[in-house]
Amino acid sequence: MKSALLLCALALCSAEAYAAPKSKRVINIVGKSRHSSSSSSSSSSYSSSSTSSSSSSSSSSSSYTDAEVLNYALTLEHLEVAFYSQGLANFSEDAFAQAGFAAAVRANYEEILGHEETHIALLDAVLALTGEQAVDACVYDFGSVDVNSFIEMSAALETVGASAYSGASGLLSNKDLIPVAAAILSTEARQSTWIQNTVQKFNPWSGAFEVPLSPNQVFTIASNFIVSCPSSNPPIAATQAFPPLSIPMSAAPGQKVQLSFSASSSYSASDLAVAFLTSNGTIFVDFSDNSYDVVFPTTEQLLGTVFVLVVNSTTEDVTDATTIAGPTPLMFPFNATDPAVEALFPNISSSSSSSSYSSSSSSSSSSSFSNTDAEVLNYALTLEHLEVAFYSQGLANFSADAFTKAGFAAAVRANYEEILGHEETHIALLDSVLTSVGEQTVDACVYDFSGSVDVNSFIQMSAAFETVGASAYSGASGLLSNTTLIPAAAAILSTEARQSTWIQNTVQKLNPWSGAFEVPLSPNQIFTIASNFIVSCPSSNPPIIATQAFPPLSIPSSAAPGQKVQLSFSASSSYSASDLAVAFLTSNGTIFEPFSDNSYDVVFPTTEQLLGTVFVLIVNSTTEDVTDATTIAGPTPLMFPFNATDPAVEALFPEI
Repeated sequence: MKSALLLCALALCSAEAYAAPKSKRVINIVGKSRHSSSSSSSSSSYSSSSTSSSSSSSSSSSSYTDAEVLNYALTLEHLEVAFYSQGLANFSEDAFAQAGFAAAVRANYEEILGHEETHIALLDAVLALTGEQAVDACVYDFGSVDVNSFIEMSAALETVGASAYSGASGLLSNKDLIPVAAAILSTEARQSTWIQNTVQKFNPWSGAFEVPLSPNQVFTIASNFIVSCPSSNPPIAATQAFPPLSIPMSAAPGQKVQLSFSASSSYSASDLAVAFLTSNGTIFVDFSDNSYDVVFPTTEQLLGTVFVLVVNSTTEDVTDATTIAGPTPLMFPFNATDPAVEALFPNISSSSSSSSYSSSSSSSSSSSFSNTDAEVLNYALTLEHLEVAFYSQGLANFSADAFTKAGFAAAVRANYEEILGHEETHIALLDSVLTSVGEQTVDACVYDFSGSVDVNSFIQMSAAFETVGASAYSGASGLLSNTTLIPAAAAILSTEARQSTWIQNTVQKLNPWSGAFEVPLSPNQIFTIASNFIVSCPSSNPPIIATQAFPPLSIPSSAAPGQKVQLSFSASSSYSASDLAVAFLTSNGTIFEPFSDNSYDVVFPTTEQLLGTVFVLIVNSTTEDVTDATTIAGPTPLMFPFNATDPAVEALFPEI
C-alpha cells in the first residue's frame, strides 16, 4: 500500500501530517521582474498579435475582464519567480550536489526562472499596451528548507500552474491572447514533467488530460504562500480563497481517511461529499459518518496528481458554487509497468469515473457551436487519428524485446502504450463533442510511416509528432468561438507537451524544453508537416480548418548553426531569392535571415539563437509576423539539442 505524497507546500496539512519549518525566509519582491523587456534581438512571436487587444474588452464567458485574467496569471508568475529566486539564492551548486543531484538539475532550474521572468515581461507588456495597470509582486513565505523540499515544492507549483492556465484559458474574450496563454501553459507542463519524471523519478503525466482549476481554486492553494499584497494592486480574476482542507500524510487509496475543514453549521456530513479531480475524470465519494471519514478511491482510480475538495453537490461539475473547502493537491506515483496500471491502457477511456470534460465540453448547443468550431475540432481529430495510427503501428511492429535490444527499459514501451491510450481518449472526447451537436466527424486517413523502420526511428518520429502536436493546439486554441471548448483543448495541449518532454528528455536525453514559450503554428503550417504522412483521406470527410499544405522545404541533414546551408523548395517564378527570406520560428522569437545569393543559400543563426525545436519556413516578408499569407514553403521542423550546463547556454539564463 502506497500513501499519497501530500503536497503540503501547497496546502494546509494537519498538524500530525506536517510540521511547518521553524525557520522560514520571508522575502518581499518589490516591483516588476528584473527584466522589463526581452533582451533578445529576435522578433517575439507574440508581440504584435497579443498586444493588439483593446482595454475595453471583457470576457464574454464570465464577469472577469481580460485585464483581471492577465493579472491573475501575473500574480502566479510573480509567486513562481519569487520562489525560484529565493531557492537558487539559498541552494548553491554544492548544495544540489550534496543532495545527490547533477549539475544540470540546478542549471535547468535557472532556465525555469528565466522562463517565468519572461512570462512576467510579456504579461506586463500586454497590460501596459492596453492601458491597464499590472499587479506588483506580493510578500511571500516559502517553507523550503533544503534542496529536496525545494524540489518537492517546485513540482507542485508547476503542476498547479499548468492547471491554472488550463482552467483560465476560456475566460479570455480577446482571441489573440489565447495562443499566448496556451504557449505559457505548454511550458508550465514541460517544466512540471521534467521535475516529476527526470528529477523526482515519478510518472511524467497523470493521464490523458491536465486537470483544469478555476482561479479561486488555484488562489486557495497559492494563498498558503502569500503573506500580503500591495493595496494598490488592481483586481484579479480570483476573488476568494476557499477554506483549507487538511488531509493526513497517511492517506492512501482504498483506505478510510479523516478530513478536517471548516464548513457552515448548516451543513452536516450527509449534505457533503468529497470530489477527487483526476486527469481521467471526477470521482465523488460520500462521507461515511459525521466525523467526516471518507474511503479513498482505489489505486487504479487515483493516478498521479489528484486535487481533493469538499463539495455540496455530486450531480454537477465541481465549480466555485459547489466548493466548500479545498482543493488540496495529492500525488499518487504510479509505474507504467505495473500490471494493474498497464491494464488501463490503451482502454483508459472506459473508466467509469465522470469525465471532467463530458458535461462542460459537450454541453454546447448547436446554436452556440459554429461551423468554424466544427472545422477546428475536426482538424484536431485529424491529427489525433494520425497519432493513434502511428503508435498503433509502431507498438504492433516493435515488441518489448525489440525495445530492450535497442537499449531501452521496459518502462519506455509501457509509457508509449499509455500515450496511445491518451490519444485514443482524445479521439473519444472530440468525437463525443462533435456528435453531441449534430456535426459529422472525420474518419481516419490512410498513412505512410515508412520512415519508422526500427525502434530508434520510431522514437525519433514520435518526438516530432508530439512537439508538432503541442504547437498545433497552441496555434489553434484561439480559433474556437465557443469558449466552453477551450479548457478541454488546453487540457489536451498540456498532455501533448508532457508527452513531448518525456520523449525528448527521458528517452532521447535531449533538452526538456526549447525556451519560455511553445511555438504556435497555424493549421495550414501543421497540415504541411502532417501531409508528409497522409496518403489519402475519405472523400466523405467533412472540411477541417486547414485548407492547404504549403510546398515542402528540404534542408540538408548536415545543417548546423552558423553555417551556410542550401535550401530546396518550389516557388512561383515571380519570386527571386532577393524577394524572399528564411524565417526561423523559435521558442524565444522569430529570426529572419536573407538569402545570400540566387542559389538559395542562407547562413543559419548562431548556436545561442537556435535552441531546441525550430521551425524553418520561406517567407515573402520580414516586416510582419509569419502568417499563411507570407508563407512560401515549409515549415520544416529541426531540433538543435542544448545542454543547460554549457557556459554559452547558461549565460542566457535568467537573462534570456
